Amino acid sequence: MKRVLVAWAMVLLAAARAVGADAVSDGLAAWHKGDRAVAREYWQVAAQRGDADAMLLLSQAYNQAPADAADRATARHWLTAAAKAGHPMACYNLGAYYLNGQGVTEDPQAAAHWWRRAAVQGLPQAQYNLGSLYLRGLGVPRDRAQARWWFEQAAAQGSARANKALQAMARSQAPAMADPGSDIQSTTAAPDRTAGFDPVAGERWLREQPDNAYVLQIFASPDAAAVRSLLARHAFEDRVAVYRFQRAGIRWFGVVLGSYADVERARATAAKLPAELRNGSPWVRSLRELITILPQKQAGMADG
Repeated sequence: MKRVLVAWAMVLLAAARAVGADAVSDGLAAWHKGDRAVAREYWQVAAQRGDADAMLLLSQAYNQAPADAADRATARHWLTAAAKAGHPMACYNLGAYYLNGQGVTEDPQAAAHWWRRAAVQGLPQAQYNLGSLYLRGLGVPRDRAQARWWFEQAAAQGSARANKALQAMARSQAPAMADPGSDIQSTTAAPDRTAGFDPVAGERWLREQPDNAYVLQIFASPDAAAVRSLLARHAFEDRVAVYRFQRAGIRWFGVVLGSYADVERARATAAKLPAELRNGSPWVRSLRELITILPQKQAGMADG
């Protein structure tokens, strides 16, 4: 199995969405000038206030050569923190650590867990690798149907490896793991308003909810087809809302459930979700925080 390496260029790309956060963007500017110690100071400030992009950048900064054992331990600490905060690239890289035993005990089940966290957010490399795990029965039960489904999600975003994997499955051959240095590709088709896929209506509804409410985040992807597929496969008791947001200059779609008065009620809903959605580790979000990433409404423009 091909050893998975962490892609520094992908980390910088993921961090671009945080240019509005001064400490993160100032750190990037310092890094590009070669002032690595200054960059780490900026990112330390942002990471300590909970910025997941800064956590991931700080992890990679400490992992750059020359890095001693203490630096690598610090890198793992911040990578784990970013992954626990839900950053898809951090989840993906942490999965690679566990698959390879890179500074941690080799644990394919943990790799599957973190790759799933990234895959449900639409990261095609993670979708591909999770499919490979299902095909091999490594860290998860062997399941060709699940493998094919995850390969299809990655292929829909332009993953050449996923397309080859689907061809290999037809020939009963197991594909190799993905190289995380692959470019993230996504579709940019106009939103489809079929099967509950209506981001404008979803954003309008979210803005109408009390700002002290909570929602349950169940999915995110840059691929509208993946969101439509999820909506088509499940019937939800609570209100489902699709919304748009930007990550690394790419439009993504998020899917949330309900409007809950407190965290406990949102968690109770999560516990009753179908296994596929529970396995994606849904998380409770403050509506006040979510509203800040929605597209800004422009005067004089109609919804649509």
